[in-house]
Amino acid sequence: LPLADMFKAQALLERAGFATKDQVPYFVWQWLCEWQEQPVVSEAELQQKLGDDIWNSLHPYQRVCVQKAASTKRVAIFDEMGTGKTFQCLATCKYFQTQWPVLVFCPSSLRYTWRSEIMQWLGLPASDILVAKNSQHYLKNHASSHSFLVLPYSLLTNKAVLAAVKEHHYHVVVFDESHYVKSMFSKRA
Repeated sequence: LPLADMFKAQALLERAGFATKDQVPYFVWQWLCEWQEQPVVSEAELQQKLGDDIWNSLHPYQRVCVQKAASTKRVAIFDEMGTGKTFQCLATCKYFQTQWPVLVFCPSSLRYTWRSEIMQWLGLPASDILVAKNSQHYLKNHASSHSFLVLPYSLLTNKAVLAAVKEHHYHVVVFDESHYVKSMFSKRA
């Protein structure tokens, strides 16, 4: 069944009396359909933008993911634990280097892991990476020039931080452990 017809098929099943578990929202179907229709970035262009070190370190399935992300300018990576999602994400960020700075949202416990992975894979010094310790630290330093800004989800409950994030209009944004993203009314994220 083509992906474009999946939403129609789901609606038909529901009208026929079949229950569908965890219905996928319409905007997700639209996003997935658009994702399939984009022209594909060539492997040669990808390799040239990523550099040989990153390109040669990517497994074939990771190359496909980064190629899709580069082609569609968006991606959701739901691979199993330990399969190199962070590396795929950083390779994608490298592809879009001309659109930096990158904003990374993650659980508080992963802030410094992100910094060390960025330093390892992208070769950036720690001074190019702002890891927000708290809302005051972020608000004081977010306007300075950093290539990466790493914010814990917990800071998004602070209205001043949220306003500063919205004001900047980041073009490359990462949501690590995206199940933390809930709603504006949630106390956590």
